[in-house]
Amino acid sequence: MFIKVTDENRRLNLKVSSTNALSTSLVQIVAACAIAAVIFVATRPGIINHITAGQFMSVITGMSVMLTSLKQLTTVQSSLNRGVVAAQDLFALLDAPATSVAPVPATTLAQTAAGADGARAAGVSRPARQAARFDPKSPTNDTTPR
Repeated sequence: MFIKVTDENRRLNLKVSSTNALSTSLVQIVAACAIAAVIFVATRPGIINHITAGQFMSVITGMSVMLTSLKQLTTVQSSLNRGVVAAQDLFALLDAPATSVAPVPATTLAQTAAGADGARAAGVSRPARQAARFDPKSPTNDTTPR
């Protein structure tokens, strides 16, 4: 049972890790395509005459700075997804119907109180068990049977 649960946990953790790697890579590809599109449009003959080198570099720098923030957003998104899944599991557990525990029959409780416990099953008589009990008022605290 433990090995089965451990394998399932490992499989799910690998799935989360691969999804994180895929989402980060996908964001980087989209950002690279966006930067390539801006460079392509900026170098067209109709645009190149209306934009200065400083404006062009400020757009490229701004897009590069946004790439770092986008990577951090994918990491936050992963953490949020794990939190949402954990909350769903917790609420499913809280919403589950309570399990009922079968009551202990009164005869079993009475037998235990009367001494029908492991000592009796082991063949130790009741007087021997009582004599072997610890008596804190005894000056010697001798627990050997008398």
